[in-house]
Amino acid sequence: MLSQSWKVASEAEFILLFKTKKSTNVKTEEGVYQEMRGLGLSSGTQLFLNDVNITKEQGFGPFNVAGKWKKTYRGFRTKEPWYILTNFEYLETAIIAYQKRFDIEEMFRDFKSGGYSLEGSQLAPQYLSKLIIVIAIAYTSATLQGKKN
Repeated sequence: MLSQSWKVASEAEFILLFKTKKSTNVKTEEGVYQEMRGLGLSSGTQLFLNDVNITKEQGFGPFNVAGKWKKTYRGFRTKEPWYILTNFEYLETAIIAYQKRFDIEEMFRDFKSGGYSLEGSQLAPQYLSKLIIVIAIAYTSATLQGKKN
């Protein structure tokens, strides 16, 4: 699925940003596949790889890999780095673009399976819409409270 999406997006000249798992294999310059977690990122460091292929089984690419492990994000210590598959040519451009998406992804995660557990509610449609309104109010309130601190 990802390989097909990547091919279509590349041919159409879309901007591409896919966050990938640290267990994803990337083909090094030596031609050896290695998991992203083995690329040597540690807290406060970053890396950028040009024109690489990923996955041993299907081996697709080429694309760039932007990796960054922030020491902190919004005042909290980060637990792991971002590994981003992209067609951007520069690390900072890819990181800035992905950071805009990151907040939205976190919101969806909170709604779906995080503290709001929308996915686990299994409500009928007439009650689900009411729950979504309550969640939106609670999320807005929490966000505004967080900005004050």
